[in-house]
Amino acid sequence: MAPGLGTGPRSSHAVHHGGYAATTTRSVAERAGVRQATTYHYVAGKEDLLAALLEWTVAPSPALAGELLAEGGRPAEE
Repeated sequence: MAPGLGTGPRSSHAVHHGGYAATTTRSVAERAGVRQATTYHYVAGKEDLLAALLEWTVAPSPALAGELLAEGGRPAEE
């Protein structure tokens, strides 16, 4: 995630609590403690921010699952 935006947690918190439609680059900047103009140094707009958040939160999951399985981990039984 873009370091100037306070890393992923602050940005994801803004999207999570307000929803994507209601989240603005201004609200993300406020949570990150930067000026709104600074957000455009890291992302072109809301769509890029969402893509970065998904990459930060979702992309590592398959790799982590593979590591756990390689170590002999098993899925939890229902």
